[in-house]
Amino acid sequence: MSEFRPHDVVWTDDKVKRIWDFTASVPAYEASYFSHVVGDLVLNYVTRSVQLRGRVLDFGCGPGYMMEKLVKRGVAVEGIDFSEHSVKAATDRLSGHQLFRGARHITALPLPESDGTYDVVFLIETIEHIITEHLESTLTELARLVRRGGTLVVTTPNREDLRANTVMCPECGCTFHRIQHVHSWSADSLAQTMQRHGFRPVRTYETTFRRGDVLNTLYKIGFSLIGRRQPNLLYIGERA
Repeated sequence: MSEFRPHDVVWTDDKVKRIWDFTASVPAYEASYFSHVVGDLVLNYVTRSVQLRGRVLDFGCGPGYMMEKLVKRGVAVEGIDFSEHSVKAATDRLSGHQLFRGARHITALPLPESDGTYDVVFLIETIEHIITEHLESTLTELARLVRRGGTLVVTTPNREDLRANTVMCPECGCTFHRIQHVHSWSADSLAQTMQRHGFRPVRTYETTFRRGDVLNTLYKIGFSLIGRRQPNLLYIGERA
């Protein structure tokens, strides 16, 4: 029998897909999806700076919670995701809504769309999941897809301690972030990375998203008073 040895997972496309196909297939996980819980608060921030019109894409749409909130606000939207189960869940949730423009399962980039196809692209709680070998090519593709003057909206945890959220499989010893995060971002690193890929910052927020604007404001004040960083980043960039 081989010696049990904890070891870091080596993420591959197949392993990432397995995680998200599984997560999308478990109804109990619905309440843990970021867009399901605080998507409306994110949109409240975004709509202060951005008009959500034209062609809108949710890149990494998951089971469609952000798209659901967008169509309820009168915004036509389409989605793409690398998880086939997530795309099915999104399609089942939104099929028949007149503003839902469909969700597609993709397996590789670049997409077949022409340069500058989209007016607004959402990248919600996705950039922290993109494995290193695909990060640059994904951001390059996003810059290609967003028209000049168009908008990219990104959310991600703020300066997350990845090791603090590490778990271990007791059977094989594999260690991994419990929800498959592979990158930690700060406001500066996010803004600089996006600028390198052709986006000008409109707003970069260090904030907290909680249910209800009043509670959200109280949490922000509380974090400030005790000197703790706020847990979320929201980046809004304009395609140069």
